[in-house]
Amino acid sequence: MMGSVAVVITSTLLLLWYLDHPFGPNGLRPTAMERTLDQLTHEKGIASGGFQIPCDVRGAPR
Repeated sequence: MMGSVAVVITSTLLLLWYLDHPFGPNGLRPTAMERTLDQLTHEKGIASGGFQIPCDVRGAPR
């Protein structure tokens, strides 16, 4: 019983560590994020007039 509790706690801590370090050896690579940023920048240039955010920095409507 105590062994199973120890295994669950240890595996939970390892999972939390893995999720806290997404750029580790087997994690995400920044190239995918850079590609998405390039696509968004390209499509922003295609749209005529662009997208206007309906509020300012403080959240007040424009």
